[in-house]
Amino acid sequence: MAKASTTERAESKSRGGAKQPTGPLAQARAALSRGDVRAARALLASLDASASEAEREEARALADGLGTDPQALLAALAVFVVIVLAATFALFLRHG
Repeated sequence: MAKASTTERAESKSRGGAKQPTGPLAQARAALSRGDVRAARALLASLDASASEAEREEARALADGLGTDPQALLAALAVFVVIVLAATFALFLRHG
């Protein structure tokens, strides 16, 4: 039996020795349990036609339950505010 490399032992320790989930659906569930909604959303989107119908159905149910991404909404709001400010300054500079 081959010995685990130093890197493998360090990775195993950093994961608490827990076995990593293998399929995208299992990884998405694990990401959700960690609170990583973005990673879960990306993993659920990566399920392709090779997944079983049951897996695709579960992925759809999980994705539907995620709701909106607050970070994405905040980023969109910030961009909108910057655009409004830039337009306002451009109008004042032009007519000022």
